[in-house]
Amino acid sequence: MEPIRALLSSRTSRAYIALNRAQLRARKNDLNDIPSTFSRVDLQNYFYSLPLGWALSEKTRDIISLDSGRFWDCHPGKELAQSDPHLSKADCEIMQVYHLLNHSVPDALRDYEDKETTRQYLVPILKPGLVSTSSQKNEAILACYERNWIQKRARSFYDQRLSQKPQRETAPYRQRYLATFQSEYARALLTEWGQQREDNNNVLAYLLGSVSYDSEDFSRTTENLSFRTEAQIPSAWRARVVKMNELNKSKNPSAPEVQLLDLLNNPEALANAVWGPPLEGFGNTQPNDGWVYRSRGIYQIVGREQYSRVNNRYLPKQFPSLKLDVLTHPESVWNPIVSAKVAVAHFFQHTYNGKTLVQLAKSSNDWKAIRSLQTDMDQINPQEVADRVNMFLECMQEVGQPPTLVSKYFHTGERIARKLAGVH
Repeated sequence: MEPIRALLSSRTSRAYIALNRAQLRARKNDLNDIPSTFSRVDLQNYFYSLPLGWALSEKTRDIISLDSGRFWDCHPGKELAQSDPHLSKADCEIMQVYHLLNHSVPDALRDYEDKETTRQYLVPILKPGLVSTSSQKNEAILACYERNWIQKRARSFYDQRLSQKPQRETAPYRQRYLATFQSEYARALLTEWGQQREDNNNVLAYLLGSVSYDSEDFSRTTENLSFRTEAQIPSAWRARVVKMNELNKSKNPSAPEVQLLDLLNNPEALANAVWGPPLEGFGNTQPNDGWVYRSRGIYQIVGREQYSRVNNRYLPKQFPSLKLDVLTHPESVWNPIVSAKVAVAHFFQHTYNGKTLVQLAKSSNDWKAIRSLQTDMDQINPQEVADRVNMFLECMQEVGQPPTLVSKYFHTGERIARKLAGVH
């Protein structure tokens, strides 16, 4: 074993030497860069010490895959570094590289400052804290959703791809799990529902099914507004820019035209061009309203008109004691708890043909017909919405069975370790 020990020892020493050299060079060239041009990421051991033949172990490959970075689990701090001690530093390293290449570091820093201001605003409002608690029943529903939708669909897509390519050209299948931020939004929605007086499973299933569809499994809480080329901007948005130029010209023939080139990597200008005045449909009246009241939340609201309706009618009626002003603090809708409250309030307060979604879901199980009434949301795939609702109903029936079914998915030590680690 001595030759092997000597090899490992020298390899470790050389690694430290190389790291120190890289760090010194980065400090010399870029003293004040944010993010730093040098950052070290260590493997976090959630299972056991990496053995000599770690490449043969699936679990240790999962560890290395985790620590290679998952940008969607980046919780950026002041210098865009990972602020969550339970997640990998590499999650934010990937985001830093993206912003450096995309020349969007200033926008990312401003976004962090806005979110920090909002967090401080919400602390006294969402007492006792910003993290929602969840019951064992809710966790079991999430586990069922993860297994019967996320994992089954991922496996189905993989098998379909495998049937189209030789197996040697396809990477081995890896089980998929809800990412940390996805589970936070889903858990907040379940917790918020549990605090309502309504207990109809059909309503809860439709709430979960439609919101998970609209938010792409709780992963999309806003629209992407950063594009590097004109072709990447959605065609519908390019058409709105053309219409805005026409409206401006009709009022003032000498008004300058907004060029798509000026909207690249410029999210504020793009939001104002797509949603701002003089375009109608969003109730925006001020030049910067398109950016200020851009789309946010798991049940997205966009425009001054929708933010005003939620702030002045829906939230006060559904949550009379809640002292929250989303019109003055629109960024608060990104918070999982606030986002869940907005979604729940919409289901209880907004009417379609004189009935709320709660009333519609209680009186009918024709999910596609109910979806067709939601003209404020897309109608691309109502069958998928119906499939999701039925899946959630099956999960609720399963959770209602003896506790052994719950413990099957909730009390396994390895599963909890994987969830804490965020292994995907």
